[in-house]
Amino acid sequence: MKIAVLFGGQSSERDVSISSASQVYKALKENGHDVIAIDTAMGLIKPEDEAAFLNCRIKPLPPEISGLKMLQNGLMPLVQNGKLADRDVCFLALHGGNGENGMMQGFLDIMGIPYTGPNHTSSACSMDKDITKTLFLRHNVPTPKWMMMPVSREKAIRELGLPLIVKPNQEGSTVGLSVVKSKEDFDKAVETAYKYDTEVMIEQFIPG
Repeated sequence: MKIAVLFGGQSSERDVSISSASQVYKALKENGHDVIAIDTAMGLIKPEDEAAFLNCRIKPLPPEISGLKMLQNGLMPLVQNGKLADRDVCFLALHGGNGENGMMQGFLDIMGIPYTGPNHTSSACSMDKDITKTLFLRHNVPTPKWMMMPVSREKAIRELGLPLIVKPNQEGSTVGLSVVKSKEDFDKAVETAYKYDTEVMIEQFIPG
C-alpha cells in the first residue's frame, strides 16, 4: 500500500506524536509498504532527515507554546501539489490539537483522502472531555465526578474532595494536568491548565 504517516503539527503533544510516528513509519516500511512521513507543520520528511526522525525521543517537558505558534502549516502545499493524491490512506499519528479534535479529519474528508481512525464528529466529541463524560453518563458508563471552570476553589473541594485533578479540557498526554493535594495548590493548577486551553476541567481523583 501507499501510505502517508501524518504527525507533528502545532500541538503541545508534538513530541509524543513524532515519537509515535517514527515507530509506525519504521514498522510499515519493514512490512513492505511504500511510506512517506509528513509533519503537518513542517512538511515532508526528506531522505537525509530520516535518521534523525527515526531516532527522536520524547523530551521531559512539552514544547514551549510560543515556539509551537511559529511552526508553519506544512500539509497544504503537499495537498496542492498532489503529494497525497496517490496515497491509499493517511495513517494519523497526530496527538492532541487539530490532529485529534476533528479538524484534520474534516480537512481530509473534504479532500477525499482516506485516513485511519474515527471521523471528524467522533474525534471532536472524544477530544472534548466535558462532552465525552456527558455522553458517558447518558449511556450509564461510570465516570469520575467533574465540573468546569469557572468554579470557586471552595466549591470544587467541597463537592469533589481532595486530592482532585485539574486539567485542560482538550489536551492529552497529561499536558497541563495537575494533582491538587491541598487547597493552596488549586489556583496554581488552574493557571497551568489555562496555558493550554480556554476551558479547564476539575475532576474527582480516582486512585489506582
